[in-house]
Amino acid sequence: MDNSEYPPFCFELIIMKKLLLAARFLICVVSLNAAAAGSIDAGDINFLLFYKGHSGLLIKHQYQIDPDNCGRRDYYILPNNHPHFSQIYALLLAAQTAGKKVSFNIDGCVEGIPAITHVGLAKQ
Repeated sequence: MDNSEYPPFCFELIIMKKLLLAARFLICVVSLNAAAAGSIDAGDINFLLFYKGHSGLLIKHQYQIDPDNCGRRDYYILPNNHPHFSQIYALLLAAQTAGKKVSFNIDGCVEGIPAITHVGLAKQ
């Protein structure tokens, strides 16, 4: 079969279809990755722990999930290198002492533990 039998735009259509298929696949992969991060509803802080071998504050919250499949659902971690570590630590201590509810955003894993990226303090 000779390529001259087909109009030139047929090959362009085939290439465009393949590119669209690849783009759809990439969009699906990116959206699945973005959906992995999670929001944690406002709840009580049950336990705060600095534990040797971990590079951050371990937090036991009323609602424990593992949206990124880190492997642990018993704690969240606030990494020491978080840009607002000191402020968030102070907020968590105050919330736990006053019995206020705290919400989190979780994204990624640190040392196999879901990592806290954002913290909110709920008014009761």
